Amino acid sequence: MTFRRFQVSKYRNSAGAPLHRQEWYQDVPFPIAAGTESSNGISVSPEYAAVKWAAGGSGVLGLLPLETKAETPTRSLKVHSSGLTDWSFSEFDPSLVVSGHEDGIIKAWKLGETDEQNSEKTSVSGGTWRIEALQLHPTTSNILATSSQKEIKVWDIEAFSSDAVFTLAGHGDLIYSISWRQNGILLASVSKDKTVKLWDPRQGQDSVQSASGHQGLKTSRIHWLGNTPFVLTTGFSKMRERQYALWDSRNMDKPLKMSMVDLSNGVLMPFYDQDTRLIYLVGKGDSSIRSLELEEFNQTPTLTELTPTGTSVSQIGAGLVPKVSLDVMQAEIARMLVVTENAVVPVSYKVPRKHFLDFHADLYPDTKSSVPAQSSKEWLAGQDNLVSLTSLDPSKRSKQSNLDARNQSEQSFGPAPATANKSSSDTLRSTPSVTKLDGAVQSLSVDEGEDTSSKPTPTYAPLPETKNVTNESMPETSKDGIEEETVQVSPERVAAIQARFANKGQSHFKYVSGKPFHPSKHFDDLRALSQSKAGDFDLIQCNPKFIAVALDGPGGRVGIINAQRPARLPIKIPAVVCGSTVVDFKWNPFNMNELVTAGADGSIKRWTIPDGGLEEDLLDASGVLKDSKMDKISLVLFHPLASDLLLSVSADRGVNSIRIFDLKQNECKVHLKGQHKDAISSVAWSPDGKLIATSSKDKRIRLIDPRANKVVGEAAGHDSVRPSRVLWLGNSGFLVSIGFNRASYREIILYDSNDMAACQVAKRNIDISPSTMVPSYDEDTGILFLAGRGDRIIHTFEFARKAEGSPPVIDALPKFEFSSLHQGFAFLPKRVCDVRQVEIARFYRLIANKIEPVGVYVPRSRMEFFQDDIFLPSRVVDEPAIAAKDWLDGHDAEPRYVDLAPADMTPCKLQFEMIGQLIKLVPVSKAPPPPVTVAKKKFEIGKKQVSDEEQQKNIMNKMFATAKALDSDEQEEEKPRDDDSDDDWD
Repeated sequence: MTFRRFQVSKYRNSAGAPLHRQEWYQDVPFPIAAGTESSNGISVSPEYAAVKWAAGGSGVLGLLPLETKAETPTRSLKVHSSGLTDWSFSEFDPSLVVSGHEDGIIKAWKLGETDEQNSEKTSVSGGTWRIEALQLHPTTSNILATSSQKEIKVWDIEAFSSDAVFTLAGHGDLIYSISWRQNGILLASVSKDKTVKLWDPRQGQDSVQSASGHQGLKTSRIHWLGNTPFVLTTGFSKMRERQYALWDSRNMDKPLKMSMVDLSNGVLMPFYDQDTRLIYLVGKGDSSIRSLELEEFNQTPTLTELTPTGTSVSQIGAGLVPKVSLDVMQAEIARMLVVTENAVVPVSYKVPRKHFLDFHADLYPDTKSSVPAQSSKEWLAGQDNLVSLTSLDPSKRSKQSNLDARNQSEQSFGPAPATANKSSSDTLRSTPSVTKLDGAVQSLSVDEGEDTSSKPTPTYAPLPETKNVTNESMPETSKDGIEEETVQVSPERVAAIQARFANKGQSHFKYVSGKPFHPSKHFDDLRALSQSKAGDFDLIQCNPKFIAVALDGPGGRVGIINAQRPARLPIKIPAVVCGSTVVDFKWNPFNMNELVTAGADGSIKRWTIPDGGLEEDLLDASGVLKDSKMDKISLVLFHPLASDLLLSVSADRGVNSIRIFDLKQNECKVHLKGQHKDAISSVAWSPDGKLIATSSKDKRIRLIDPRANKVVGEAAGHDSVRPSRVLWLGNSGFLVSIGFNRASYREIILYDSNDMAACQVAKRNIDISPSTMVPSYDEDTGILFLAGRGDRIIHTFEFARKAEGSPPVIDALPKFEFSSLHQGFAFLPKRVCDVRQVEIARFYRLIANKIEPVGVYVPRSRMEFFQDDIFLPSRVVDEPAIAAKDWLDGHDAEPRYVDLAPADMTPCKLQFEMIGQLIKLVPVSKAPPPPVTVAKKKFEIGKKQVSDEEQQKNIMNKMFATAKALDSDEQEEEKPRDDDSDDDWD
């Protein structure tokens, strides 16, 4: 028996959670750039967090004050004209920033009190290759290590020159990451040559230890675990699995432990807190932070996994906040700043305690101070002193620590000048409300498509009241007893009131959630689901009567399931057998009994399904569509309004073509070819059926008028050649494309169909994952649902206008997370939703062995009333609005809409009417006042009880007072007589 079982960690119950949104850094003037794969994306000092702005040639650092105060403006620093690769604050001088760049330049900056007082202290060229990573020395001021291509160089910032103090060359390929040991003697590195090396820079150019690291081709990272002899690396295996490995620097023959994390392809960034011995792993593109605890028992280290922390955002960088900035009186042991595209999210780790009145000294050992152990000259001469320690106890902490560090820095560099004599192109000035670039960079502006959901909403000053108030402006009482008000106002006030009623407040769908139905409604024991289809193939299609899924087996099988009878599925699901490999299939929206399949043999087949479903395999199709030149069909799609019109996409011997068939005549009526230079990835009809949008492998988005056989709009698409999906956002005139960028991020791009020349209106990164996302858009609510095969999460986004006439912005809504991996999903028409339960959408989620229905709900307090602010009139999708012949002749039809309100439900809405210059406001709805809640009833009962007790007490007091008065009167009447004597008793 070992002693280990009796040792309990103080931090095993530590819990991390993002702070409230009010504590986030959201109002950033520019989007935040992700940085390189070797960069953490952020550096934190006790005063500022530095992130990379996506502006000014990507050479601009944004300085966010660590204490988030509304009156403190965001600062900025234009460090260089070329791209910024890595940057870091000095832990001994919070005003010193060093940065590396794509052109090999290394710079050191001194921050002043204002942006105008920032000054460049020194600059040197590190070579012709870009700086991949940099690390300041942990015990010595002004010593810097940088990696570039295959070399590591050590610099003395105090005496910057073109020659490095030490140059370490031994790697055979690009160096990804470097890390100092906390005593400052050894340096560790990891490279693309799949090796891990340890160096002693002062002992020579050769490495002192070397080992074979992670075998994957993607970026690896390395981090020395404080002053212990252990080193942690993260990387990928040959099978693209994310891994972390623990090494002993005294024996690098093999790792002490190598563990697989998951199959995601985002780089894992390691962080270590040497006071608590906790390791944090932050994956780029992930939405959670993993925690490990390093424990040493009998000199054998172990890594214990702790509870991961969800951040609910797509992470592109992270950094630990210095210990001196933690809220130690609330038992906060660590704080991580997580970087997203448009915000910085603080994630706080705390240890639960019974009370927070005193300083918990057992949680906070003395930590490193901000005073260096030696100067750069002393370290170069061979000294290896350790940094002194300081207490985190507020009663013992020196209030002058930051001032001492600043004074020490000024002794090395001299005081910062009052004003910086710099060219206007190198300065980034900010005002309390808007950050602007001076000089040549001043012409930059925020991209029109950037997410402005988190920016402050303009407030309207109160307008002067009009003097001409008529009798109509007096309050009226309606027949229902509801006060109405009619006011005559000026046109300016009309515009202001209309603006206040615009959709710029809180979203109705902020708390939307997806909940699977009861297991009795599931279709269990699904077998033979096709596993050979491409990632962009939809494995499931549905309508209110039937569900179709792609199955494995010869002849191209599509299983047909009766949606009205959820139960355990048979071993062999009845299917339509197409005779060749199925490449796509769709249900006819206007005939729920008709299924269309496209086969690899170049034919499109129509199948008629009986009302009760199939009892056995169906071999004979009810119709076949063929064209002598049609080959390699990839997609089929029905027209949204016209009956019997089917679109197909094919590659006819290298010619990418789109055909539109008339199903009544079984003929191709429209043939589009020559518009696409490469394979077509996706196609989508506009909701009015006039245009089609396409995305292709040539990275272009096109709008085509099929009846005119011409391209009416074209714009650049995603940077990656991987498949993308295009989708219209209802009748708004906007469309989105979901694909990949060069960094393998899945992303959303928003376009305006009326101005495709303006290219992208907005862009938003989602996460890093290899699977192609399947989109579905609910035009009634403006919610976009996205999910990829093999994911556990369904992402939801809302497209909303913040002001009248402005383009929609992409706002993230809550994600739906499930315990199992989904293989696809298919949405049902809105009319099947249970509006009484405020169910705004319903879909089937396909899993490897079952199909489960999922409802999407919005929580409301008064569900007995119809929520007509959510359930707008919905488009009729199962009845055609126009015949195929009429559409082909050039006629169009408007879609029809239906009211979803049940006859027995009362609408619950705010009435807002305008008659010319008169505005009629109904402050409440037709619904009666909300019922008395249980809590209010209890309060009234308690109040009544108190009143009764007081009343009874008053009555008793009066009775006692009356009785006392009577007693006093009787005593006065019974006074003793004077003539009585003792003789009478004889």
